[in-house]
Amino acid sequence: MCILLLTLEISENKQRVSAVLEALKTAPAAMEESLNLEEQMIKISNEIAQQQQVLICGRGANYSVAREASIKLKTLCYMHAESFHEGELKHGPIALVEDGEKIIFLATISSLGRVEDYRSTLGQIAARGGFPIVMTDHDNAPLLDFFADEIILLPKVLLGRTGTIFLILLLKKVRLI
Repeated sequence: MCILLLTLEISENKQRVSAVLEALKTAPAAMEESLNLEEQMIKISNEIAQQQQVLICGRGANYSVAREASIKLKTLCYMHAESFHEGELKHGPIALVEDGEKIIFLATISSLGRVEDYRSTLGQIAARGGFPIVMTDHDNAPLLDFFADEIILLPKVLLGRTGTIFLILLLKKVRLI
């Protein structure tokens, strides 16, 4: 938080500073809304715990969150977990998708230009028999629910940085923090 505020202080883009400060004001309410997903997250975490492996996909900032979630699942749950950039999944790692396996798919989309990329990858996961668990916001859910086995609706926060909320929810529900 301190680094963010320092960055804002030295920023020359005052409109960006105002937008980030406004987004920060909504973060506590968004976190509270996300914590109301407890029942759904417990159900999903129990299903995932029965699997041999966990695959987590993300694009952009969500890829970093996917990598961190993968590391946490490996080190704290002793579970085989792999993270992939959403665009790379169809170039080899798709072979890891097993019939009936749930795959966590982080799809908080900052621009509508990427929706077709997400839909294409979700279609390939479904074609291999996988069941994507899509984490997205209310705006993009109708565009992504066709191939999703389950959708977790997260609020849009901090200029689209919903991935952090996902990581907190995942770790809370798997009882890691």
